[in-house]
Amino acid sequence: MFRLIVFSLILVITVAVSAFLVLRWDTAAYLYHLAAGQYRIIADRQLIRELIADPGTDESLRTSLEQVLSIRVFAKEEMKLPAEGQFLYYVDHGRPQAVWNVYAAPELSMRPKTWCFPIAGCTVYKGFFDLEKATALAGDLRNNGYDVHVSGAGGYSTLGWFSDPIFRNILERGEIAVAAYIFHELAHNRIYIRGDTRFNEGFAVAVEQEGVRRWLKHTDRMDRFEKFAERQQRRAVFANLVRDTRTGLSALYTQAGEDESPDEIRRRKAAIFEQMQMQYLDLKTAWHGYEGYDWYFGIPLNNARLIPIGAYYDHVPGFTAMIHAADGDMEAFYEAVETLSQKPRPERDRILAQYAHEEIRRH
Repeated sequence: MFRLIVFSLILVITVAVSAFLVLRWDTAAYLYHLAAGQYRIIADRQLIRELIADPGTDESLRTSLEQVLSIRVFAKEEMKLPAEGQFLYYVDHGRPQAVWNVYAAPELSMRPKTWCFPIAGCTVYKGFFDLEKATALAGDLRNNGYDVHVSGAGGYSTLGWFSDPIFRNILERGEIAVAAYIFHELAHNRIYIRGDTRFNEGFAVAVEQEGVRRWLKHTDRMDRFEKFAERQQRRAVFANLVRDTRTGLSALYTQAGEDESPDEIRRRKAAIFEQMQMQYLDLKTAWHGYEGYDWYFGIPLNNARLIPIGAYYDHVPGFTAMIHAADGDMEAFYEAVETLSQKPRPERDRILAQYAHEEIRRH
């Protein structure tokens, strides 16, 4: 453990020195922030097996950690995910979220701002271990005319570069959330394309959903499976609502004539968001008052608010259809996704949309 911490400290120093030598000051400072945050995670982690064996460990924590070990075995054996060396540690970082992501888009455009970095490539968000730093960036972007959204994330994947831990804030969400998190992050370790957030997250969410479905069946809790399936269906419907709103806004910004003033476009933009809220109220009625997405409307809507759901869920139907096309054989599914990942992005998007369309036709 000591040698690992020393290595991590060396990594922080190396990243910092290299970054300051070859990159812009702001980029170098940001990479140092990431390296220092990752070092802190590594320094604070505890071996799960040691915590389970420790008689002083709280019983509820012990039970949750035992579930983590069971889920990672299931992920490896049933879901064919690269669990070796992953989720063997527990971290209580004392924060409500592991990281905070900043999303941004111009006020009158749905084209998200992207940030590009080594290893991960380009993403439609910029993550921070410190909420204040995320908020500061959001303020700068807002002052420069962007719609901005700051969203917390319970955890993240290092894409196999480190042994990713399970975080306290994930455990507190319950067993299904823990299983979903493990399947999702291990999926990133299995297949990841630099610079294509929608592909990466859609793939991981599809694997996550299939993994949870199989885990609940494996543990013989069909009552919870039915509730899980109902939540997934509602999530898909809500994602469609967000997608339709995004499409409407894109059409507005693209087709707005030169004779339309920015104020007129803003008025029409506000009307589209008002329509989205009314459609959500209709959904709540159909869902018999279910309030699971009220939080989404708790703060003002803007272009950036629509980015995360699009990034995570646009391609989920296509990847889910690919799982069905492979008859649930996960290795065959991963091979098909690997083949797909070699194609240019426009072709990937077209093929995934075709899979999703054919799935809808079959049902």
